[in-house]
Amino acid sequence: KGEVEFYFITPNEQSVQFLILQGKEIVKIIGEGSYPKGGHILRFDTTTIPNGDYFYGIKTEMQETLKRMKVLN
Repeated sequence: KGEVEFYFITPNEQSVQFLILQGKEIVKIIGEGSYPKGGHILRFDTTTIPNGDYFYGIKTEMQETLKRMKVLN
């Protein structure tokens, strides 16, 4: 509920898209661009989307990783 923090690590500088999806539809793009090597925190206010089941994930040229989350504001 409210603001959540997503943490991810890039092994080297690379182009990254961090997404919130509902099914296969992109709901929000939280972060997009070139990120330097290291750890990164992206903050997201869940009150900007309706309650429900979503996926959040990171997309790079090399991989795509998704995890499930439930929003209950």
